[in-house]
Amino acid sequence: MQNFEMTVAMSVYDGVELHHLQAALGSVLSQSGVDFEVCLVMDGIKREDLRSYLIAQADADSRINLIDFERNRKLPAALNAIVRAMKSDFLVRMDSDDLCVPGRFKVLVDFMRSNPDVDAAGSGSFEFSDGPFDQGLQRRYPQTHEEIVRQFNYNNPFCHPSMIFRKRFFELGLYPLWTLNEDTLLFLNGLAGGARYANIPQPLYAHRYDADVGKRRQNWKRSFTIFLDRLRVIDKCDGGMKARLYAFMLLLGQTLGGPVYPLVRRLMLKRRAL
Repeated sequence: MQNFEMTVAMSVYDGVELHHLQAALGSVLSQSGVDFEVCLVMDGIKREDLRSYLIAQADADSRINLIDFERNRKLPAALNAIVRAMKSDFLVRMDSDDLCVPGRFKVLVDFMRSNPDVDAAGSGSFEFSDGPFDQGLQRRYPQTHEEIVRQFNYNNPFCHPSMIFRKRFFELGLYPLWTLNEDTLLFLNGLAGGARYANIPQPLYAHRYDADVGKRRQNWKRSFTIFLDRLRVIDKCDGGMKARLYAFMLLLGQTLGGPVYPLVRRLMLKRRAL
């Protein structure tokens, strides 16, 4: 069995555009300086164009390991399957319609090797829709573990798909399957188990933003779930009344919509020091 320096975790479902997937996988396979595998879950894919493309890519490149789910089991189940199948010490996240900045993998692996106490790390990112990704909005996140814990009281202090994890991180627990907010609870579980976090300031990831998707996610069920999970974080991180009030304001903004949500979102972005 061949071992690699790192594993790229990707999950693809029928909702992705083929040309976005082609660009995403192309940005992965063109990375250099690191010996890596791509564990790619076909999450209940029925579209023939997606299946044909992925199977052809796997046939042409031995680094690609396809895991085929007969039915759509959602992202947390796909990522857990990849964790169980990975043949390396590092797991790097990648969404199926985003882009890797050139040199991303080497920077991530070098950082983790230079910081053996860090269990998981994210990076800065670009947010784009159309046009060159590096002309999009650049997002920065808190860098040190202590800054990350403070920020966690208000919102997630990472761009989740930008992250790299040590394999040992998942000994503390896998992605929870019972929540709409699996990344928050994964980070919280790691924190409770003593994991150390960091963010690299350099933007290494380009996140494709779809305003229509953002609007569809603004529903009371998702908002209330996020609110309850944030209260769990605040309890663990000793965020206090200020953080609880902020979480409640965000819940109101997301559920009421209209001019309230953009106002609260601007306040949230200020918390991230963007």
